[in-house]
Amino acid sequence: TYLSASIYGAGVNNVQMNTVWLGYNSTSGWNTSILDEDNQYYHFGVTGCGPNTANSTSVVYHYSWTSSNPCYTADNTYTGSIGQLASTTNNVYGIYDMSGGNLEYVMGSYDTDNNGYSNPSNTRYMTNEATGKYVNLYPANVFTNNAWRTNNNQCTWTYCGGHALHETKTVQTVDSNTQSWGSDNSYFVYSDMLWFLRGGSSHVDTSAGVFASYGTNGNVGNLYGSRAVLVAVP
Repeated sequence: TYLSASIYGAGVNNVQMNTVWLGYNSTSGWNTSILDEDNQYYHFGVTGCGPNTANSTSVVYHYSWTSSNPCYTADNTYTGSIGQLASTTNNVYGIYDMSGGNLEYVMGSYDTDNNGYSNPSNTRYMTNEATGKYVNLYPANVFTNNAWRTNNNQCTWTYCGGHALHETKTVQTVDSNTQSWGSDNSYFVYSDMLWFLRGGSSHVDTSAGVFASYGTNGNVGNLYGSRAVLVAVP
């Protein structure tokens, strides 16, 4: 995320959105043949796509996987001239789906009990706590306001430095949803929304972005994903 905004990446606000959204279009409506466990319609982003045109944030809706090209056209795939604009370096050597696509879980959690552990919010989804060795914890005794925006008023460098939650804000006391670099959505975690999501999803248009943040309760959903990270130690 940080390197994407540097001279080694695409530059601030220059990582374009993956705007492709599957499961709905204006002609056919919702694709009722694909349902989740709650009998709701699946709808989700498509990996490796870019904007439908350069600098566009308009969502491209597809009804099903049978589309001739899930990424709209060949130019919008990750190797295409437009699709490459959605990587962190604006070429095929960058990381894709950092803006748009699906929301992605990261290891950042509200510490409801101030005990140095994450808190499972719903046993249907998460049953084990994680220690600060594995997760960035935001303690309840610091972030006391039970609202998804105003918790950030204590998001100083001490607690949020390096997490793209403090130094990426135009105004450090975040009380609106458009104060991250690039006017990305900027929501915080709290007691009912314990886990951070990043990047935004295709269907929120301009509010998605590499510096976008959200809170959720740890549930599984077709809007959410994650990615594996391999750290090479010399």
